[in-house]
Amino acid sequence: MNNYLFFDFSAFTIIGTMVFAVFFRKTYKGTTNLIFLGSLVCSLLTVACRIMSMIFENYIEPSESSRQIMYIFMYATFFFLNFVIPLMFIYMYSAIDILQIYRKNYLLRIIMEILTFFPVVYLITNIFTDKLFYIDENLNYVYYSAVLLLPAFTLIILIMSMFIIIYYKKIISKSGFKIAVSICFVNIVFSISNFFLKNLELQMFLIAITSFFISSTTQRPEIEIDSRLNCASFFYFKNRARKNLLLKKNDYYIFIKITNYKNINLYIGHNNYENFLRILADWFSSMCKKKQLHTIPYYLDNSLFVIHVDELYKSKIQSVTNELENILKESFSIDNYEFFVDPRMCVVESQTDIADYDYLLYFAKNYHHIMPKTKKVIYLKEFKQSADFKIKNEIDNILKNALNKDSFEIFYHPIFGVRENRYVAAEALLRLKDESFGYISPSSFIPFAERNGQISDIGYIVLEKVIQFVASEAFKNLNLDYVEINISASQCIESRLLESVSTLLNKYNVLPQQIRFEITEGFADFNPQVVEKNISALHNMGILFALDDYGIGYSNIKKVLSLPIEVVKLDKTFVDELENQKLKILVNDTIEMLNNLNKKVLVEGVENKSTFDYFYELKHKNAPACEYIQGYYFSTPLPQSDFVEFISKA
Repeated sequence: MNNYLFFDFSAFTIIGTMVFAVFFRKTYKGTTNLIFLGSLVCSLLTVACRIMSMIFENYIEPSESSRQIMYIFMYATFFFLNFVIPLMFIYMYSAIDILQIYRKNYLLRIIMEILTFFPVVYLITNIFTDKLFYIDENLNYVYYSAVLLLPAFTLIILIMSMFIIIYYKKIISKSGFKIAVSICFVNIVFSISNFFLKNLELQMFLIAITSFFISSTTQRPEIEIDSRLNCASFFYFKNRARKNLLLKKNDYYIFIKITNYKNINLYIGHNNYENFLRILADWFSSMCKKKQLHTIPYYLDNSLFVIHVDELYKSKIQSVTNELENILKESFSIDNYEFFVDPRMCVVESQTDIADYDYLLYFAKNYHHIMPKTKKVIYLKEFKQSADFKIKNEIDNILKNALNKDSFEIFYHPIFGVRENRYVAAEALLRLKDESFGYISPSSFIPFAERNGQISDIGYIVLEKVIQFVASEAFKNLNLDYVEINISASQCIESRLLESVSTLLNKYNVLPQQIRFEITEGFADFNPQVVEKNISALHNMGILFALDDYGIGYSNIKKVLSLPIEVVKLDKTFVDELENQKLKILVNDTIEMLNNLNKKVLVEGVENKSTFDYFYELKHKNAPACEYIQGYYFSTPLPQSDFVEFISKA
């Protein structure tokens, strides 16, 4: 075999294998990967055409028809070869995240496009002049010195690329810089050698080796692509976001978090949920393609997707967000399971909304805790002006100050006893009064305190304040039986809980029966063995328990009700369904079931007289079906002094 043909076959094998690998590993999504695939395809076509021309030169009998076919293959070789190096280095720009600079620098783009397309025009002139090369009667190629203009233009592109990479060294990673410079240097040396030796035969073999080197060093699908969902990975998102912020690009990020993913996972099963995520990922990818955003979605784990919108396409954001709202408000069906998602969606403009890389990553992971509970897309630019955002954004410092300065207050919400026909108890509700923001709703700081571990310290502050109030003369004069206190799941699994409660009761000389702890359905799945042990120990001490928010949880109610719970508090959602006659039957049946289980029923959320009368008159075996009623019909939660005055006058 001709030695040079051997090198061409080797190049064809290497490049063909890489093309196969791209499709096998599915690394063809996204601008960067598509450019690399384009350079491989151009390389493969170049070497294929060259092999065919060499076969004709060495093994085909000379004739006019074979001569014409050789011309076609040779022109095709030069044509495709002309685009290989530019595509390879545009890929390098994209891989090291300076492609956006190339796109925005119009002068640089014009120069590079001239250097790329001028050889094509120059090549076309050879059809009429034969001043670059021709094929003689014996099917031998004859080159003129003018053909060296083609590698000369390639050499200029390589030198320009080297200077571009060196110029932007500060925003390129060290490994990326070394790889890019090495590729430039090797190609420049080889191009200069070709230029002086007038030998083009080995060029495709070098391109194949270079492509393989690029593929093995810069194409890492396990890092850049989430293979489960075919989305860009968290690692890739972090690199791209860092570069965009360094370049001071005003790009946009649309964050999409499925907040109820744990419940859906439990409902439909892990495998079905993985299929659902793949469906979402495919839909987001299709939408990006349809809207011509020239990007693929990122997946940041825990059901969080991000769609990156380049500043060039910001006019399309409204259309994208409208489509997101429309699709995510509909129900989904997987394997005969139908469900709704509860998304939090937020549009962030880099530089304007968030200019700090670390805060952008923090925001990505936590923004759904800050955003209002809505399925609408929220623009951070607008939400940042609200007091709610300012509170949640500064909640860490607010809580630290509150713990240091004891800024927590206890409000009390009266509980009406139907049998006694009077107020018999109260629910203690925590409030935080900040110097800057005034009273802050528990919904703004309790979830944060649960996540950062402060909820236990806050819980013990509440416990002591309530027990201290129960021990006071003011409380004794109110003729109330007990006070309900919410305890967190983290408190309920602490080994010190029993000792702490016992110590406080003894310190203030309060009977255990004067305290009733409230737990929620979710406790059943929160280390149930420890929870049951602590609750049983407290119950044996004499403390009673109530189950709060019954009916809105996802846990096993049978398991929850197996705990020593005396009172079940019906969530307000039950009260709101009384107007619906069919659902009213469900409410009555639920109350009937709880009575049959010997549980006392407390109805929450009663706001008017007609609702009060309904539950007040509801009977079970000629006795009140609902032992207790609570709601704004009686009063809003009151500060301690106002509560004492309210009960005293009742």
